[in-house]
Amino acid sequence: DPGQYPRQISDAGLQVWKVQKVYSTLLGDQSGTTNINTAQLSAQSGRTLAELAAAARGVLGGEATPSPATVGFRLLVNQVPQQLGERDIFSGLPLSPGGEARRAVHESAGNNLEAAKREAQLRRNLQAILTQAEDGGRDGRFLADFGEQTRQLEPSRAADVLVQLGERYQRQGRWELAAECFELVVERYPKSTLATRSLVWLVQYYASSEAAWRMRASQQHTIQQVTALQPARRPAIEPAPPSVGAQPAGAAAVRPEIGARADVARAGGTVVGEGELQTRLAKACGYARQIEQLQPGLYGEPVVRFPLAVAHRQQGLPGQAQKFYMALRHTRPADAWRDCALGELWLVDGKTEPPKPLCTCLRAQGKPYLDGKLEEPFWQRGKTVALHSPVRDDEAWGCVVMLAYDEEFLYWAVSCARAPGRKYVPGREARPRDADLADQDRIELLLDVDRDFATYYRLAVDSRGWTAESCWNDGSWNPQWFVAQALEQDTWTVEAAIPLAELTSQLPQAQTAWAVGLQRIVPGVGIQSWTQPATTAGRPEGVGSLVFEAAASAQ
Repeated sequence: DPGQYPRQISDAGLQVWKVQKVYSTLLGDQSGTTNINTAQLSAQSGRTLAELAAAARGVLGGEATPSPATVGFRLLVNQVPQQLGERDIFSGLPLSPGGEARRAVHESAGNNLEAAKREAQLRRNLQAILTQAEDGGRDGRFLADFGEQTRQLEPSRAADVLVQLGERYQRQGRWELAAECFELVVERYPKSTLATRSLVWLVQYYASSEAAWRMRASQQHTIQQVTALQPARRPAIEPAPPSVGAQPAGAAAVRPEIGARADVARAGGTVVGEGELQTRLAKACGYARQIEQLQPGLYGEPVVRFPLAVAHRQQGLPGQAQKFYMALRHTRPADAWRDCALGELWLVDGKTEPPKPLCTCLRAQGKPYLDGKLEEPFWQRGKTVALHSPVRDDEAWGCVVMLAYDEEFLYWAVSCARAPGRKYVPGREARPRDADLADQDRIELLLDVDRDFATYYRLAVDSRGWTAESCWNDGSWNPQWFVAQALEQDTWTVEAAIPLAELTSQLPQAQTAWAVGLQRIVPGVGIQSWTQPATTAGRPEGVGSLVFEAAASAQ
């Protein structure tokens, strides 16, 4: 249609042309009009079709994922006469190599074809092993054997397979093994583009407080054992009915209350030893120097420098971090990353208006009775944080949030108006662990305790009170926390208690600052957020500041 996209025609000089054929990709192993075997070897390149598509697939998917064995395509439109276009994708289309719509043919691999076939078979074997690694039953010895087998591959292919394995380990929460994979890539294939990608991951991993705590939490027996008991009596506040109350995330239908006399195991002892911590921080700084040597431009990027600044702060070198923030203030264009740097400078100075949205975490005077009603005095005096859609078209389905804390818990209160057109049902059945909330009206709390704007906790709860959690995209992180939900005619509310010992080894004091994101996702309706930019996947740089209130000011 010559009336569509006029700027492309006038400004770019493109010509109107008629589409001859249109295909759609089929999901899974569905068979279509045309099917492609991804293990097929391309004689010109000496690689399989799966390998040729791997880089683009990784960009689109955000991680290195293997191609399916077969990809099916369905022919939707065919303007080629006499059914000549039905044989395969390009049949009936006169496209000469090197023309306007087709690449020139590369020189054939020739005598190396047999070697390419053997390597392709080895890669398929390794991919099969990778698939088996998803069961979580593989150990470090497997990684050593796997690493030796990859030596038989051409370097770029070996790096790709090792990165895939590392990303599988990360998703399983086996981050020490993931780090070994990425370190192998850096050590063996420093010229690979995947080496710098691996280095960025390693800097973020070793500098992260969340990662350090996540890796050590399973070894701490004085942490995580959190129980909630019905209080014997509750002065000044009437108990909730037995059918309403706080339920451990992922627990069965029995709902124990958490009230003023809840028994909660407290953090005790040093969780991450000073020597171990300093080793992690030294590794983060060392890998950052490698990035500086290999790609100075990448070294200056916020995804590297903010985690490095956290490492410097923890090493007792706050001046190094301040220099970076000052430089970013003067060199970075006005975007979310510049605001992060200005926010860090404000936390030290505090003389001007905060450059990022600021939320105060109230000091709770007594534990709340978790029933979703938000009747406690500190909730009544608290200042709500409102969430909005990017274009402020959400007046009919508003949402407000409050946060509070004491010496044991971070408390989270949510009140959401029902979204138009959505059907809401009470969650009467048992709550599953790590529920699939993709189709539900849900709200998410993103907590970045060290403000590296890279690694963070995500806690989500929907209108039924069902929950899901992750730590740096690792869904195997399963903290013990307590959630009460109430569904009214026009609203739904949530009241939650998250043990601080599940999040950090350093309990927050007055004026402690975390980075926090708050967003509500209503499928088919829209997204609301406290800050921008915001996406359903989460934007760690697009968060605000959470400052913990002093106890004295709460009197």
